[in-house]
Amino acid sequence: MEFSLSDDQIAIRDLAKQIIGDRSTDEFVRDFAESDEAFDKQLWALLADAGLLGLALPAKVGGSDFALLEVCQVLEA
Repeated sequence: MEFSLSDDQIAIRDLAKQIIGDRSTDEFVRDFAESDEAFDKQLWALLADAGLLGLALPAKVGGSDFALLEVCQVLEA
């Protein structure tokens, strides 16, 4: 049984890490922590634009037909 990540799973992980890493500079995190915002709307928009928020949704509703493992790659990032 193979437990390695597939090429698609690696690409999802790398994309999520890039988007989150680019957005989450030390200065931004410090400023955001001091703000009254509950979440980073722009980060969520970037993740949505990259197609990462609909990974586990069926293609017939605009998702990517992936599963929980791919979602976990984004959550881990």
